[in-house]
Amino acid sequence: MPAIAHKHAHRTFSDLFTTWHRRQESRLLPMGAATIQGITRKKCPDSAWKISGRQSEWPTILVEAAWSESKSTLKQDVLFWLQESEQEVKVVLTMKITPKGSITIERWILKQEAESTFVEPIQTMRLIRNIGSNQPLITGSMHIQFEDCFLRPKRKNETDFILSNDDLTEIAEAVWSGLPK
Repeated sequence: MPAIAHKHAHRTFSDLFTTWHRRQESRLLPMGAATIQGITRKKCPDSAWKISGRQSEWPTILVEAAWSESKSTLKQDVLFWLQESEQEVKVVLTMKITPKGSITIERWILKQEAESTFVEPIQTMRLIRNIGSNQPLITGSMHIQFEDCFLRPKRKNETDFILSNDDLTEIAEAVWSGLPK
């Protein structure tokens, strides 16, 4: 992925997420791209946040942006975060960007069936770039519960994080600025 488009994707999401979490009574600490040691390997997310004062080195929410990585590689990264953290990581979002500028954001969960452990997306939001039009096609939604980020119920004036169509368009415009026309 052109480096600038990759950075624009997760940093624009980070700006949107930070704007939301700063309006809550509690704060999350940005971890940036801190390297985390798991059982089998080290991994560095593109963006991550954890609760202030929490002893764990694991974030509660993180973002992995991808360009050239295959779906299976992306799934292995998600599996690392959810399984090796023993699910201390509550929210893993992936942002898959295509050379044409389409963006898919997915939220993943860990599933266990019989002897098998795997990950699957539970929410998907997609933006398809229409080069001849100012209006991209947006499908799906992204709603992250407050409790999944802060590990406590929300209070009276606190809200869940909702990525709107306008938010996704803002991310897309940042990504497109780093791609060839």
